[in-house]
Amino acid sequence: MDVNTVIDNLCERFGVAAEYLIPKVSQYLIVREGIALAITSSFIVLFTVVVIFLLRKGSKDDWTDMITGSLIIAAICLVSAILFCIPTIYTFLVYKLSPEMSAIDYILKMVK
Repeated sequence: MDVNTVIDNLCERFGVAAEYLIPKVSQYLIVREGIALAITSSFIVLFTVVVIFLLRKGSKDDWTDMITGSLIIAAICLVSAILFCIPTIYTFLVYKLSPEMSAIDYILKMVK
């Protein structure tokens, strides 16, 4: 695809002139990464609450095997969410600090 075709398609999609495309694409990317960061953070909070609940419940009940298995699964999910969150935070900060670069990167990815 040609760069001009991609830019024209993006201008039509966002409903702006070409001169306002970079700020509009930058806002779109920042919001997209912010939503991904919020969703990932909510999963981290959820899994942390589950792990704390299972740790407290495990010391009081006789269901230690089931609690231990659930704790391991919840801990794996928590670590996975944290590892997924790190690149999301990095991308969000890069897009926030350099909106022009993020928009150009997005346009170049569309050209491929």
